[in-house]
Amino acid sequence: LAKNVVYGIFLSTDTSGIATNNLGLFAFTPGFLTAHLQFNPGAVVNLATCFGQSPTIQSTVAATFQAAHIGRYFGWTKAVGITDDYQSLSFMYDRLIGEQSPSKSGLDTIAAQRTPPQRPFSLANIYGVMQTEMRSSVVEPAQAETYAVSDVHFAPNSSQPPLEDGTAAKYVMTNFGAEGTAGAPIVYAFPSIASLSVVESATSGTMTIAGQFPPDTGTAQIVDASGTTPLTVTTWSQTAVTALLPAGGNGSSGLVSVLSATGVPSNAVPLTKWTGTLTYTESDEIPDLGATTGSGSGTLSALFKIDFRADVHQVVPSIDASPLPQNFVFDFTEGDSTAQLTAYNGSYTSSESTPHTAMFSLASPAPIMNAATPPLQDNTFEVRTWASQPPPCNAGSNSAGTVSTMTDVFCPLMGFVADPSQIICTDDDADALCTDNGFAGFVSYGGPFDAMGLLSLTLDPSNYSVTVEGTMSSFTGAQFFGSDRQATALMSGTISAPSDPPTTTTPSLRHPRARFGVVHRARLGLLSPDQAAAAAAYRARIRRR
Repeated sequence: LAKNVVYGIFLSTDTSGIATNNLGLFAFTPGFLTAHLQFNPGAVVNLATCFGQSPTIQSTVAATFQAAHIGRYFGWTKAVGITDDYQSLSFMYDRLIGEQSPSKSGLDTIAAQRTPPQRPFSLANIYGVMQTEMRSSVVEPAQAETYAVSDVHFAPNSSQPPLEDGTAAKYVMTNFGAEGTAGAPIVYAFPSIASLSVVESATSGTMTIAGQFPPDTGTAQIVDASGTTPLTVTTWSQTAVTALLPAGGNGSSGLVSVLSATGVPSNAVPLTKWTGTLTYTESDEIPDLGATTGSGSGTLSALFKIDFRADVHQVVPSIDASPLPQNFVFDFTEGDSTAQLTAYNGSYTSSESTPHTAMFSLASPAPIMNAATPPLQDNTFEVRTWASQPPPCNAGSNSAGTVSTMTDVFCPLMGFVADPSQIICTDDDADALCTDNGFAGFVSYGGPFDAMGLLSLTLDPSNYSVTVEGTMSSFTGAQFFGSDRQATALMSGTISAPSDPPTTTTPSLRHPRARFGVVHRARLGLLSPDQAAAAAAYRARIRRR
């Protein structure tokens, strides 16, 4: 075999009689790797064998792997316990691909997982955690050593370098820097979504997807009940991807995922959508019209059919950290939202020596008002949240203690501009009152505090349903002929059950296409659940490899 495979001696410390002290076996040489194995540029290799990172051979192994164009490799400095090795390997792969259900990867039989499951993280981040996090799994009780250490007190280890480590074997990563290879098929981080945010416009939504992504531009998609809708990616970086969303309808909410340039999917994060109908009723005092003084009053009402969307799933900020709730906020309603004046009635009588009266009414049907962002034009409206809301509003914060540990209250700002041409004004003074005083047509708030209590929405974090809590509000700024009039308003309505709410498995819903390979002793292989149980039961008799 051209000296690519050689005969070796396996020194066992097992004294149970199951194995001989001197076990003959074959070992492959660096020449075998060069002659028979090929790696994708930037590949990750786990050398799951004892002494794979031993200082006595590390330079030779590293040179061989580097010549084969891999990016980095992992191995143990000394003899390692088989259970420890598989725990470390499974922990690394599990955090790399995002925790999966047993039917997806089976890694849960060895690696300790969290609830809810986590999203994928980069290999560099994972290795850092392995050096600090204590070993824990379903195979055996927690140990007082990290995932980067295995110390089963094998006697030969104490005489092997590095001597300062005693009997402990260390899990070491050698990085060749090849992860920067342009167009490399393997990148050291699967696409991973942390959170979503959407800025709405009349024609579309611009969604920013924050997380960790490969350097090469990939694609994005959203899945809902209608199927899969590809999204147009407008920008791509390794920390954020932006994509366009439909203004409404199919593909406007659902499970968002990012795919690498080679088609590897990220975890799927739900963009949740709510649909509601709000009724606005305003009552105004009319103390004057232009240069005339007098008294009068008016009422108007409008019906809003709104859709709004937000990411409210719990974010896992870092490996094995507790999930953090997100603020329940939305930046304006979706572009397919509409509103319409449904009533406009009032009268005004001047206090002149010869009093005159003006009457107001609404042409029917009134034009549809479309969702827009300020400055509002005729036949447009807005409903949105804003930052730094005072109590009882909490800017949609999910953090405990702001309002309650079970509910989130936020108070959106709303305004609309009706079409003045649809307001009919008649008077008994040859239309002088109506001609001289045009329709202002704008709900003008001096600030969000002026409209406080106009509308509050409450989120139930158990099912993410939203209820409308309309309250009577007093404010300055009216629809009736002027922007400095005292007015009151009442908002009421209903919000339907959300589409695509988060679930307990939301942070990691990916369906991995990746396949992993390790260089290991063929007779050991990857542990099956039965083998894992056996390894736990007979750990004291597990012989070093």
